[in-house]
Amino acid sequence: MRLHSGGRFTDSGLSAPELDTDLLIRWFATAGALCAADEEGLRRVLTRIRHRHDSSAAPVGENRATIAGGGPPRGGRRTRAVVGLAIVVVVAAVGLIVQSERKAMQAAAAPIPVSTVTARYPEAMDPLTGVVTVGLSTATATIDLYEDFLCPACALLYDAYDEQIRAAVERGELRVRFHLLPFLDRFSNPVGYSGRAANAAIAAAEGGKFVPFYSSLYEAQPAEGSAGYTDAQLLALGQALGLGPQFVDAVERQRYVPAIQRDYQHALATVGKDHYQGNFRTPTIVHDGQLVTYENQGRLIDWLRPLLDEAEAATTPAHHRPPPR
Repeated sequence: MRLHSGGRFTDSGLSAPELDTDLLIRWFATAGALCAADEEGLRRVLTRIRHRHDSSAAPVGENRATIAGGGPPRGGRRTRAVVGLAIVVVVAAVGLIVQSERKAMQAAAAPIPVSTVTARYPEAMDPLTGVVTVGLSTATATIDLYEDFLCPACALLYDAYDEQIRAAVERGELRVRFHLLPFLDRFSNPVGYSGRAANAAIAAAEGGKFVPFYSSLYEAQPAEGSAGYTDAQLLALGQALGLGPQFVDAVERQRYVPAIQRDYQHALATVGKDHYQGNFRTPTIVHDGQLVTYENQGRLIDWLRPLLDEAEAATTPAHHRPPPR
């Protein structure tokens, strides 16, 4: 590398007396290897190196070109070695930063894997509340499921119980009202993924594709604290599922965000007030106004079968009830 400093080029790189912080930063920026967030940190490193050079310079009155006995000053050799090593370290560090950012950009551009889950039951969406309902109105039991697409515990509940829930819905035993909340909006970077994902899923319900869209977002859930999926990725997922212009318009205009916020405020004022001292948590399952316990000391428990049996017993005359399972 040949860098111009103080009007001269040096054949062996940058000599210690000519360490130019602004020049190095401009070089990294021109090469596309430095973002604004890294500039201040790089400037501090280079300034520290320059101060080290200054402190190792020859005393006043000493010939900086030669030392008694001939040859260049030892301090100069040592400083040039330190500077050279420091530059190599900085270049390597910036390279790692660039590589990490490129990987993150590639991941952000990757399509969301399409779930193979399909629904063989009706689904409906209320545009005023954003609540998505699946199953028959004649189902024995109805539950309200409050979730957030960025919530890790919601994904665990999905992994453990989604198949059982869908089977119960298909048998006509269960109806589910999905409340897709922006509870963790502030935990994505940038903020807002939970609400955007909920809006897109509700738009998918409008087109009859809620179940595979919902499943796709949980089966490849972004990490909490990440950017989540972009609108472009959400749109691509919907289009892969066969959704058309109405879905695209709803995602681009964030059509259901006001409905989502209304449902969230209602959840805080009802379930939150009654069970969480005005706060909330996801996932939350409610049946007949009561919280459903789905875990014990952090471990998921069998909650669905007992709930269905209890609901069936409550609606079936005693002489028609099957024996306990």
